[in-house]
This record gives sequence, C-alpha cells and structure tokens, in this order.
Amino acid sequence: MEHPYGYIKDRKVYLKGFLDQEDRIIGEVKSDEASTIKYFEDRFQTVKDKVTQLKKDIEANENK
Repeated sequence: MEHPYGYIKDRKVYLKGFLDQEDRIIGEVKSDEASTIKYFEDRFQTVKDKVTQLKKDIEANENK
C-alpha cells in the first residue's frame, strides 16, 4: 500500500526518506493496512497539534 509519506512492505510500515535519508521502518501492520496507515496519520496529527500548541504557548509567554 502506497502513501505520500510512506508505504507498507512485508507487513512493515516504512517512512519515505528525504534529504539524503534512507527509508526507515516506523511500525508494523497489526490488523489491516488501511487501519495501520490511519493510525500513523492520526499520530502525526496529534504531534502536529502539540507542536502548534507549544508554539502558541511560547509566543504568548512574556518571559521568553
């Protein structure tokens, strides 16, 4: 199964490499490929939201 940022091969989830980095294994398929990709998309969104919130907290903090 292909995805813009990764793929599944031999029941392992790979993140595509960038900037001279090689592809790397980030997980494995537990049940089916679609739910596995959805799991990693959700995790990415959670981390993205946390970074956005942290950025807002830093910008709002008066004691930088």
